[in-house]
This record gives sequence, structure tokens and C-alpha cells, in this order.
Amino acid sequence: MIAKTIKGKGFRGAVAYDLQKGKSILLNTNMSAKHKASVNAFAQEFGIVRSLRPNLKKAVCHVSISIHPNETLTDNEWCKVAHTWLNDMGFTNNQYIISRHTDTKHPHIHILVNRVELDGSVVNDSYDYKRQEVIMRKLEKEFGLINVQNSKEVQKTSPKKGELEQAIRKQEPSVRMCSCKIVLIIFYNALCPYKNLLMNSIKIILKLNSIRQAQAKLVGLVFL
Repeated sequence: MIAKTIKGKGFRGAVAYDLQKGKSILLNTNMSAKHKASVNAFAQEFGIVRSLRPNLKKAVCHVSISIHPNETLTDNEWCKVAHTWLNDMGFTNNQYIISRHTDTKHPHIHILVNRVELDGSVVNDSYDYKRQEVIMRKLEKEFGLINVQNSKEVQKTSPKKGELEQAIRKQEPSVRMCSCKIVLIIFYNALCPYKNLLMNSIKIILKLNSIRQAQAKLVGLVFL
């Protein structure tokens, strides 16, 4: 389960995107505009509360939460996911819209929430990226979903400077880099119907920023 958050200035565009006709389903909201269910009605209602903090540059908090294409959640479960995110991120007295999009292969929802609370205070967004990663891991366990590695854990597995320099000198990836290939093979072996083809075709290519070996620096790895 992955959450991506964007902060912005205006609500109208975000509401229009979340409530596209034929591409989305309104799952839940605490706003009276639900009776009209129009973009203008929601945008105006958001704007009334947003006006309580005119100097706040970015009052819009727009998050998408997605799961693996092979996984499914019911609308009730998606609502529970959304409310867990809202409560754990501190949005307990805020306007919100929860919608599910139906136009992509990967199941996902959008949460559009006003950072300005109904009493005019503002929800603290410090370390929000790290905090929502904790929420995602908790929800994965609760609903039995595929566990996604935290960004901090991914950084720990990145090649170190000495390892990269050695790979450049030898013109071949290190043992640990090769282990990434093994992990990918295991992953595809478990999930992909074309596993045999992938196991025989995955290759590791060192991506350099120069064709001259003496000046070249490793800028990445490409798995083919």
C-alpha cells in the first residue's frame, strides 16, 4: 500500500479531478455539499473554511492511496483505510472528500482534505511523509496486503560509494548488487505467470555518465 500526498492552494481543481463523472465514485464526505454533489458546491464549502486562515499558502491536502493490482478492498474497507489515515495524520475536525477511481488497473482512492480545521486552526504537517508510511504498514497488516518497504529501508540497501567505485573498476556489479537480481527473480517467481521467461531474461547493466572508463561514474543500475 502506497500513499502519495500533494499540497496545493486551490480546491476546485482537486475536487473536479476526484469527482470525474464515469471515472470515480464518491465514497464518503462530512460536507453538506454531498446533497448537490457538484464540483462548485464542494469548492465553495471548502473555501468558506479556508478563508479562516487567509495567510496560509497551502490549505489543500490531496492524497492518493493505492494497492497492488492483484489486491482488492471493498468500499467499506477503503473507507476504513481513509479514516485511519485521516485520524492518524491529525485530521479529526476537518472537511474531507473520499473517492475511489475506477479508470486505472491499480485500485486506489483519493482523499481531499482541508488543512484548516473548522475552528480555524491548522493541522501540523511536519514529517507527514514518514508518519503516513507508518500508517501504510499498519494497514497492510490489518488487511493482509503486500508489505511495501519503507523509504528508509530502501535507502539502507542502496550501493555505497566504495561499492560503486569497485563496480566501475571491474565493470561488473558487486555480489550485493547481484543479490538484487535474485530478489527480483523471487518476486516475479511468486507473482508473475511469465516467471520462467523473466528468470532467464533479467540482466544487470551498469549505467555510466561517460563512455571513458577513467572519467566515468556510476549513476545507476538497469535491470533488463
